[in-house]
Amino acid sequence: MFETFVQHLIEARVPEYTIILLLYLPLVSLVVTFSRYIIGWKSLSIYSSILLTFALYHMSRDVSGEVFLIIGLVQGGILIFFSSLVALLLQIFLAEIRLHYLAKISIAMSFVTIVIFMLLYFASEVVNDTFIKLNPISVLIVIVVMEIFIRSYIRKGWRKSLILIANTIGLSYVMFIILAQNSFKEFVLKHPEVIIYSIVLNIIIGSWRGLRISEFLRFKDIHSTTFYDSEYPKE
Repeated sequence: MFETFVQHLIEARVPEYTIILLLYLPLVSLVVTFSRYIIGWKSLSIYSSILLTFALYHMSRDVSGEVFLIIGLVQGGILIFFSSLVALLLQIFLAEIRLHYLAKISIAMSFVTIVIFMLLYFASEVVNDTFIKLNPISVLIVIVVMEIFIRSYIRKGWRKSLILIANTIGLSYVMFIILAQNSFKEFVLKHPEVIIYSIVLNIIIGSWRGLRISEFLRFKDIHSTTFYDSEYPKE
């Protein structure tokens, strides 16, 4: 029934790309939820992970609609690395200046934009047509996500924020690699009912009260020692 509904939308000339993105969204949010509450992989927020994932996916898509994994990995890595570096380093300087928060964020975004212009100029000099044609929507998404990175730095400090930022980028890359597989796209188009499954799985995950995988691995040695002591008490 759901597949028939999707086919009807496609026949009605609803862009397949729009349908794909709508079907991907609940699955991406499910992966973020699963990684947080089952695996124990902490990211900055569900929004930053989702935005970066779709920025990478949109960036890797050419005009014909084909997704090139290597483009998203390389271009996304360059764009996210330099944008994050500039935004966070600039925050160190701006922290010493008495300005309102939104003014600081706006200044940071302006500097990130300048850096991206410099990257585009460098790409034009080395005749890198792929980077020159960088998708503007993906660039804007990455720049906006920098605000979440800066906010994390202000609230949590350098060490913790860098770990969370690295976790967020890593999780986004994992999800992007999955979405970029053509077999995964075909599966989702043939089984759009995955949206319903994602709701059920989110309810199950949201009700989970046990140890996360990372916690289990962290406390495994303690558990083993406790078990050994209880089985073989000291005389």
